[in-house]
Amino acid sequence: MTTNFNYYVLLACVFNFAICSLLETTSIEGPKCGPCQSQDIFKAANKWCSTCEEGICDDCNVHHKANKASRYHIIVQVEQYTELQPFLSTLKTKCDLHDKPLELYCLNHENPCCSCCASINHATCLGLTSFNQITTEVRKSCHWEDIHNKLDDLLNNFDVIIKNRSANKTRLKKQSENRRYTVNELRKKINGYLDSLESQLLEKSENILTVESKAIEKLIIFFEKKKKVIIDLKHNFSNLYEFASDTQVFLGEIKVEEIMNIEEGSLLSMLNGSDAIESNLEFIIDPMIADSLSKLVDVHLKREKSTPSLNLQMTPSTCQIICDETAVLLTNFNTSAFTKDTIISSIMATLSGKIIVSDFSNKLLILFCKDGTISKTIQLKEVPFGLTGIKEDKFALSLPFSKTIHIYRMEDYEVDRKIQLADECWGLDFADDMLVVAIRNKEILYLDMTDSKTGIFTQIMRKV
Repeated sequence: MTTNFNYYVLLACVFNFAICSLLETTSIEGPKCGPCQSQDIFKAANKWCSTCEEGICDDCNVHHKANKASRYHIIVQVEQYTELQPFLSTLKTKCDLHDKPLELYCLNHENPCCSCCASINHATCLGLTSFNQITTEVRKSCHWEDIHNKLDDLLNNFDVIIKNRSANKTRLKKQSENRRYTVNELRKKINGYLDSLESQLLEKSENILTVESKAIEKLIIFFEKKKKVIIDLKHNFSNLYEFASDTQVFLGEIKVEEIMNIEEGSLLSMLNGSDAIESNLEFIIDPMIADSLSKLVDVHLKREKSTPSLNLQMTPSTCQIICDETAVLLTNFNTSAFTKDTIISSIMATLSGKIIVSDFSNKLLILFCKDGTISKTIQLKEVPFGLTGIKEDKFALSLPFSKTIHIYRMEDYEVDRKIQLADECWGLDFADDMLVVAIRNKEILYLDMTDSKTGIFTQIMRKV
């Protein structure tokens, strides 16, 4: 009996302890101390380390500052982090596709990437550099102040357009009021007939004013909301520099510029649309009043394109842009050979007008006719990468993982010969009877293609 009693007392104590621990844990609001939580101690954090991206309490903060590895980390009050956290949550420090940290930065695409993305999507890009090196210099550049100035300009543009729309609304109202006198004068001239016509015209005028005023008011509200978004963006951006890590600052700059470009594009689109066209209320009176007076006298809304003076500085893209005047769609290609995982690593056009595409992910060579139909698909055993034509009757394909280059005949698309190399071969080009081969991170080979009688057909002439 005593044994059972002690068992239930012990069970009650354990249950009570668990309930108290649960209540203590759930009572902590906001971020918890990361170091304490790793030791199963649930303690509220009153500071936040932007570098470690975790909360810390006062006790852990003392050790955090004393530790050589974390001595110079950026520490802010948890309230400041909580205010900035919604914006920070949009800045991704890991690759969405591979769940790996962003380690490299492509200067060509102006985009950070992980090591996997670099080897697949940026294999031919020049200027890949350490992402950490880029972020450590972000606070020293003048880019920060430039973005601040652009945010101010964007806010000023919203103020200008809101003021412009408000003035249009006021002018419409004044025009409506001024035209009342014209209507009254007309009424005196046409006596009794004008009694009924006046009410019709005024009713139509008021309806137009109501509808247009609502449309303008709706547009003003829209721009006010947009302005608030930019104000919040600017506020977050200002706090970002002071409280966020270097990586977050750099990513924040990219994010803010993307949002600014979108908002400026939206602003231009709205200005060029029908909603922002200048509206004026006009009363038209035909001097030749006759029996058809009701058809000759009318009131309508005259629209003119709004021309407010805006300071728009769209961030130019460093990527190659094809002007609309030169971009012409020649063919709709049959894409049935492609899958959602297809990665096109290279493409070339033959002198006969055919298109050859190398599919990196599916190990395919796809040949298209001039009309976009698929002429032939060649299933490969190895992953293809580079393509280049060799005069008019052959083309070369690099297979980097087998360290070989296949020379194909144009007439039957069969392999004419193979070139075995010592290292992985990627990009290809052909000029002056030389096949130029890129050996990644190592060298560039020039292969002589003039000797067509030997068994190997090529000879390494020089390395760069």
